[in-house]
Amino acid sequence: MKRILFIYMLTLLMKLYGYFISGFLILLADAFHTISDIASIALLMYSGYLSRKPADISHPFGHEMVKNIASLIAAVVFITIMSFELLKEGINKLFHPSATYSNTSFALIIEIAVLSLLILSAF
Repeated sequence: MKRILFIYMLTLLMKLYGYFISGFLILLADAFHTISDIASIALLMYSGYLSRKPADISHPFGHEMVKNIASLIAAVVFITIMSFELLKEGINKLFHPSATYSNTSFALIIEIAVLSLLILSAF
């Protein structure tokens, strides 16, 4: 899990760098999606640790429900962050449109590099 978390952090840096160089909003949206993935992975790793705690007086059946609560929190945070940031950036682009995008090939190279990294990490 830690290796997957590292790979996601690396892809986040690549996507943010690509956005700042090219200005493509899709790279920013993808970066925010990656941030929510990183937060979800970290939260679920921690909830997995907590769910292994033995039963006690206040939790007679154990702590396994922590995973369900963590999954719910991860989903709500994902929807909230994505909605807010994309709405904010979309309104900004609506009032201050860019005539042309620069570095289109660079943005494409970043996405291909991220895809390659994720495919390689699957093996």
